[in-house]
Amino acid sequence: MVQSQNIDVSGAVEMIDKTRQAMVEMRSDKRFQQALVDAHDLSNNIKTEAEFQETEVRPLKKKRHYDYESLDDAPPKEMHAKLLFFLF
Repeated sequence: MVQSQNIDVSGAVEMIDKTRQAMVEMRSDKRFQQALVDAHDLSNNIKTEAEFQETEVRPLKKKRHYDYESLDDAPPKEMHAKLLFFLF
C-alpha cells in the first residue's frame, strides 16, 4: 500500500509511524511476558512441557584487568529474552 503510485506522503508517513510504534510495543518487556504466557498456554494445549533450554553460545574472550571479576551469567529465561527480542 505504501508503494502505490497514488498515495499521499502524509498517509505514507502515518502508516510508517504506526508500524514503528507497533514494533516498539512488541519489543517491550510487557509484550515479552505476554509471549511467555501464550507459549505456556499453547504448550498446555498440546500437552508438552514449556521450558527454556540454555543456548550453547561460546563466551567471548575478554581481557580482564582483575582476577576477581566473574562472568555474569543470566538465567535461561533472561538470555532468551535478550537473544530474541533485543538483538534483532
